[in-house]
Amino acid sequence: MLFPEIETPSLLIEETTLCRNIDMMQRLADRFKVRLRPHIKTHKSTVIARMQLANGACGIAVAKLSEAEMMVRDGIRNIQIANQVVGTSRVTRLLELAQQAEVSCCIDSPDNARELSEVFSAEGRVLKVLVEIDTGLHRCGLSDPDDVIRLCRLVEQLGGLELAGIMTHAGMPMPLPALRK
Repeated sequence: MLFPEIETPSLLIEETTLCRNIDMMQRLADRFKVRLRPHIKTHKSTVIARMQLANGACGIAVAKLSEAEMMVRDGIRNIQIANQVVGTSRVTRLLELAQQAEVSCCIDSPDNARELSEVFSAEGRVLKVLVEIDTGLHRCGLSDPDDVIRLCRLVEQLGGLELAGIMTHAGMPMPLPALRK
């Protein structure tokens, strides 16, 4: 047994490989002059998230509000929730989170935009939102370009929201181009 003192199941990370991968992703983003916002869905670790931020990432992305709350509790201050936040209790939690960190989330319906707007504008706060586009997985997002435009225009009219852009999730792995040193 390689590490008899470690009980299973247990996550072991080879630090050299981790650092190399973090550096490679940041260099790729820098090469194409884009801001890197890594999704923490694989590691769910504030330690690794801080390593990514220290290496140049502009923030992190999470899947769920509870993941964002965990990251903020541990000092991460720029978080995109790469999903919709729906329902009174979750929107209230999002508002509380926005008082501690810079957060944004996705929307894909006028009802959700109005719900977020009502809560954030009542508190004099502004939430950055990204309109999610369905690029073929049919999980969430809008597929009709006219619906996308209508939702973007609605966000611009509502108080408490700022249109930060659009986003999509293709969900299929793509090979990375080789980096030259």
